[in-house]
Amino acid sequence: MCGFSKYVLSVFGWETRLGSDGLELINSESEVVGRLECFYGFRTDIGNRFPANQPYIQRWVVKKELFQNALDESKCPYQVKIAIGSLVTGAEE
Repeated sequence: MCGFSKYVLSVFGWETRLGSDGLELINSESEVVGRLECFYGFRTDIGNRFPANQPYIQRWVVKKELFQNALDESKCPYQVKIAIGSLVTGAEE
């Protein structure tokens, strides 16, 4: 998930909270639905005067079943047709 608007969170009945593992999504039953992951990239200068971490990537990692249930219960006319899972097990060299 790239991001959730405040409106979508309210439709799903989800909120954000700062937990022991960072920013979390919780549902109305205080169950953790997902978490925010950040990758700050590698320290490079990429032709600029100032070094910076590139790329900077953020994503919400959400439990697929709970996300699908929230979509179904919301009765939103714009439905996600496919939700896929991915797993990174290590870096290639």
